[in-house]
Amino acid sequence: MKQQLLIFTIPLFIIFFRVPMPARAQAPEKKPLMLSEVVEMVREQSVAALLAETERENSYWQFRTYRANLYPQVRLSSTLPDFAKTYSPITQDNGSVEFQPVRNNNSVLNLELSQNIGLTGGEIFVSSELRRFDDFERKQTRYSSNPVFVGYRQSIFSYNPFRWDRKIQPLRYESSRREYLTGLESVSLRATRFYFNLLLAQINFTMAQQNVENGQKTLDIAKVKHEMGKISENDLLQVKYNLLNDRNALARARQDMQTADLLLKSYVGLTREGIEVVEPTEIPELSINQELALSEAKRNKETELNFQIRELEAGSALDYAKKNNGLNAELFATLGLVNASGRVGEVYQDPIDQQTVRLGLSIPIMDWGRSKARVKTAEANQKLVEYSVRQDQINFEQEIITQAELIRSLESQLPVAEEAAVVARQRYRIAGESFALGKISITELSIAQNQKDQARRTYLQSLQLYWESYYNLRKLTLYDFERQKPILEDRQ
Repeated sequence: MKQQLLIFTIPLFIIFFRVPMPARAQAPEKKPLMLSEVVEMVREQSVAALLAETERENSYWQFRTYRANLYPQVRLSSTLPDFAKTYSPITQDNGSVEFQPVRNNNSVLNLELSQNIGLTGGEIFVSSELRRFDDFERKQTRYSSNPVFVGYRQSIFSYNPFRWDRKIQPLRYESSRREYLTGLESVSLRATRFYFNLLLAQINFTMAQQNVENGQKTLDIAKVKHEMGKISENDLLQVKYNLLNDRNALARARQDMQTADLLLKSYVGLTREGIEVVEPTEIPELSINQELALSEAKRNKETELNFQIRELEAGSALDYAKKNNGLNAELFATLGLVNASGRVGEVYQDPIDQQTVRLGLSIPIMDWGRSKARVKTAEANQKLVEYSVRQDQINFEQEIITQAELIRSLESQLPVAEEAAVVARQRYRIAGESFALGKISITELSIAQNQKDQARRTYLQSLQLYWESYYNLRKLTLYDFERQKPILEDRQ
């Protein structure tokens, strides 16, 4: 009876190992997602993509603020009213001082057009002003006006922020545009990582299911062979122990798959119950060399602009330290018309000329070396920035070279890893048949199973590393190596 059972069971076991088990990680009605679909969704609807968009919008309005400061500004200012009721010291005709009650009101209305002069850092303005004075104690009302006057304010020998902003702000705005594209590539890179984590978790779960089923079949065969005296008690216990381990691995794989599923859905912004991802079958054909990657990175990447910005900001700080620690002078001059009358209409009739010139000087006599220390500190900071930028440029170029070489290496490794997974799967099938026929031990069968699973994982990990390297190189260069064109061109 036992021999008949063995004869019946062994062919079923062989068939079991020959026929691939269907994947049961997800329900069949769920539509699987490809990597390209996940990347497209995460770039359009994820919170990370929206944050990148918001940062770009913020930078845009900052640049608009800078640009607006370059154009003429028109402002209307007024003081309505400026009422006072108090006692004020009044000098009498004989030179004595008497405190007299004062109850008056001053009102001012001013309209001014001003324009910053970026070349010199000064400001030119055209203004018109009307004043009204009411003395309620004496019941008097007086008006004065400056119908029109032109003025100029200029700091001499001092730091000119407009000169440096004209160099830095356009670079900063262009850098923000490129940082947005870099942000999108970073989003794609991270989504790819979550995608493959879920893919590997789903495949681990499927393999764990298959291993449990295979282990149960192996145990059934082992029991029959043990009863026939073909294997020892120790081998039978080893089979049971392996099956228990497979069941524990299945529980862990289920938990890992649920966690990976949740992470991908949270990052992409999906609300469906569960998702299933499929293994990418097409690998983009890339033509990558170090020279191309480096040249495109320097042409497209915001990193090069940020290097320039850092050096310019260091130069601006040094210029500020030098010019704000020595002789400072400020020139203020106006030329216009003025008049006063008891009636508002008369202040605009026959006005007289008005000129104002004022030059203020500030000369440090003794500051105990503070000015010199500030300049030396700024000079040292400028050197530090120069050396840091130089080192960061070397590191940046090295990162690009390393990433380009990694992709080229993975392109040759992927076919080998894929073939190794196929060979390991075939070897495991043969090992299962051999064990059923009593040609190999349970230890050899376990080794074949572990090698089969590990070869499959190694291939998927190599595939994941390739795709992550692909998006990372896109992020580092802002260049699409598949279509051979800068990513900037698609976003202009």
